[in-house]
Amino acid sequence: ARDFAPITLVGSTPNVVIVPASSPFKTMQQLLDHARANPGRLSHSSAGTGTSQHMGGELLKQLARVYIVHIPYRGSGPAMQDVLAGQIDMGIDTLVVAAPHIKAGTLRALAVTTSKRAKGFESIPTVAESGVAGYDVASWQSVHAPAGTPAEITQLLAAEFAKAMKQPDVQERFAAIGLEPSGMSPQELAAFENAERAKWLRVVKEGNIKPG
Repeated sequence: ARDFAPITLVGSTPNVVIVPASSPFKTMQQLLDHARANPGRLSHSSAGTGTSQHMGGELLKQLARVYIVHIPYRGSGPAMQDVLAGQIDMGIDTLVVAAPHIKAGTLRALAVTTSKRAKGFESIPTVAESGVAGYDVASWQSVHAPAGTPAEITQLLAAEFAKAMKQPDVQERFAAIGLEPSGMSPQELAAFENAERAKWLRVVKEGNIKPG
């Protein structure tokens, strides 16, 4: 973080908890109840160790106090294929990746990981609404400049990004890839990233997570 100067948060996209269409679990609460009664019997996939999907799964297990075995894959594609095939009980992936399968009925969405329901998918509850209070995870993208960039430059760049993100064509493109526009000042981004860093360091420490 010391190598970069924050500019702005571009946007974020929710992840979604998914199960195969053949899964007996119709709700997040049903899955968690089963996991509590059968520790270590369920599995969940991610796109790899340290990804937002992996860390989101770890936070879910910690807050819900359940033990579900994490199976890391080398990328979202292989992980998704095994969830679709029913080889994995539960997956966590970005909503934009999972959406075609959800709409086709080959996957069932149990909950989105953000604190608010996702635009266009308002019927899918949040994890927090499903009984895991305080749960809020998103994949987000930010912009930085090299460390030492003058504050007036980063402020100017942040303002220009904010203008660009209000343009209809930019918003249309963001919507197509499932990105919710944000926009923050450099100071707001610095505070946000510090909070995120502290949050995930706690998850790593509590979960005793090692590099893959």
